[in-house]
Amino acid sequence: MKTQIRKPVHAKNSYTEEFKQQALQLWRTSGRSAAKVGAELGIRPALLYEWSREHRPTTEGQGAREARSLAELEAEVSRLRAENAKLLPSRKCRAERAGLWGVGFAPFLTAKLHPRRSWRRHAAHDQRMPRALRLESENASYHAINRGNYKAPLFQLPKTKLAFLRCLDEACVKSGWLIHAWALMSNHFHLSVTTPRANLADGMHWLQCTFATRFNRFRSECGHVFQRRYTSLAVEEGDPLGSVCHYIHLNPVRAQLCNVTQLETYAWTSLPWILQPRLRPGWFDPSPALRQAGSLLDSPAGRRQYADYLGWLSENEPEQKKQRFDRMSRGWALGSADFARSLIEENHAVRPGIKRLIEDMRAGYEAHWHAELASLLQRERRSLTDLARSGKSVEWKVAIAAALKTRTTVTNSWLSENLHLGNRHEIGRKVAAWHRTCLPSRARQLGIPTPHPTTRPRA
Repeated sequence: MKTQIRKPVHAKNSYTEEFKQQALQLWRTSGRSAAKVGAELGIRPALLYEWSREHRPTTEGQGAREARSLAELEAEVSRLRAENAKLLPSRKCRAERAGLWGVGFAPFLTAKLHPRRSWRRHAAHDQRMPRALRLESENASYHAINRGNYKAPLFQLPKTKLAFLRCLDEACVKSGWLIHAWALMSNHFHLSVTTPRANLADGMHWLQCTFATRFNRFRSECGHVFQRRYTSLAVEEGDPLGSVCHYIHLNPVRAQLCNVTQLETYAWTSLPWILQPRLRPGWFDPSPALRQAGSLLDSPAGRRQYADYLGWLSENEPEQKKQRFDRMSRGWALGSADFARSLIEENHAVRPGIKRLIEDMRAGYEAHWHAELASLLQRERRSLTDLARSGKSVEWKVAIAAALKTRTTVTNSWLSENLHLGNRHEIGRKVAAWHRTCLPSRARQLGIPTPHPTTRPRA
């Protein structure tokens, strides 16, 4: 409903005090923006802000009260800082006695040593940047988690789950990952992964971007598929890594998607792969789970005992607390206090040379790509000179690009520059067209692996 305030007849830029007061009261009580109130009254929105500053209440003694409040606040801050300095040593000792199984303990994780601060931006910004540090090393293990944007049910359809497993298969082949356990829930996924080549961030970037692109293309949609980059917790080898595998395998039971007796045949965890070795891809390694469950062998009897162990563990809450199931998806590290301390020390040692570390990591990736390119050129009986002299779309160059994209996380920019393939935006289209017409014998000649049967779409 239109307001009854009448705009006065005035000279240029002249408004009565009564009109100003009425306009400000309308703006403050209506809950509408300055632009909407200004449009209704026929004035510029900036005038409302200007009048608001002019008519700010100034009662006698207000300045003195503000000054006293500020002094009291500063005194309170000083008192709290002194108390915190006294309590810090005792809190640190209690946490050391309790162990740091996945606990984000504040005294250890100070601003200077926090192992999840941004290492890519650290050189240019201060240590308050919120983006998580991915401190990577060879043969490190992680618990990786992510879920759909707005917590949406991302993996509702079996075809969607199979598409994600297909992307995981390709990511493991490219990155050389070892997967120990996985689970696909309605709106999130869990992975227990070991990275022989210190490339978790590179592989997760490829996995999630590729799945999101295919997901949106299939549904004719656009925008974010996952709600954040991803969460990764560093996991200590041994019992902590095995406990993470148990936690992942029992996720459907906790979510009431199935009961314990149905878990062995539930298709969307890696437990059926453990019980039926013929289903396993080459990158799946169940040994951490079997070892933690009682040094079980990867044999029919050992696999049967592991299924029984999960049934017992699902009903044994004290054992779940002992293995810290409540901490498996929180914090930044899963393991002993010594393990957490070693990560902090490693992070502290790395920070001074963070720019150099990033450059060394990129150089390591490119060295691996160059080695793969040399191997493929040798198979094709070609040379670097042939790459420069041949056309942009000749079959053997596109075939080498397809093999590199299958076996590594190489970028289109690198392929365009080193294989002389022309516009980098066209490389994906050329490689996809080559895959559609490629004969199996030609793929075997280049060492391109075929997708594992359990990750292929079902008829």
